[in-house]
Amino acid sequence: MDGCEWAPRGPVPRSLKVEPSGQGEKVTAEFVNTDGTRTTSQYTANFDGKDDPLTGSAVADTVSLKRIDARTTDRTDTKGGKVAQNGSSLKDDGGM
Repeated sequence: MDGCEWAPRGPVPRSLKVEPSGQGEKVTAEFVNTDGTRTTSQYTANFDGKDDPLTGSAVADTVSLKRIDARTTDRTDTKGGKVAQNGSSLKDDGGM
């Protein structure tokens, strides 16, 4: 994911690994907090708009992904059933 309108609350990831998984993706993000501690958040979700578990996040406990087109994905994070944050990501088309 190169272009991104996603501005999550909290620390910026030090590393972000996105892998295809089924009809969706598996994401692992590693953070260094202001106090120097490390945190890892992870999810595996399909592009079906359904809530899937999000671990390691202080902001949310589920994530849902919805594929808008071949390059665009909408994401919504929830905590306790309430929307915590949402945004869109845009994959680089490789200049084509």
